[in-house]
Amino acid sequence: MKIKESVTKIMKKNPRAIAGNTKISEAAELLKELNIHHLPVTSGRKLIGMFSYSDLLALDFSAPFNQDARSVFAVLDSEKHMEEVMTTDLTVLNEKQSIGEAADLLSTGEFHSLPVVNDANDLVGIVTSTDLIRYLADLCR
Repeated sequence: MKIKESVTKIMKKNPRAIAGNTKISEAAELLKELNIHHLPVTSGRKLIGMFSYSDLLALDFSAPFNQDARSVFAVLDSEKHMEEVMTTDLTVLNEKQSIGEAADLLSTGEFHSLPVVNDANDLVGIVTSTDLIRYLADLCR
């Protein structure tokens, strides 16, 4: 069964996004505070990247510093910029695409979220694997 309903039915509209000059420590705090795993990075409304826990974990923590988290982020903020650590090679959905297309993309296991853009490449939403699972669970009830 191919689900042809619009991805807009399950996406989180107007997701929290950060600017390309956001400090890594601020982005990490937002992930924790909002209990999310992905933050779209925008310039104005245009999607330019994605910052996630995976990007954070991929950073080199071998620099000499005290193990205190504040020290770790102080070093990262002084040595790295968001544009260097965010993912820029993104797979995105257009808001006109279907839930089935989102499912096909998420089922590859390469990523767990898909930013949703309009025809002008403005960020309008985000779909996560959790959103898709909730939708499918509702269909089964």
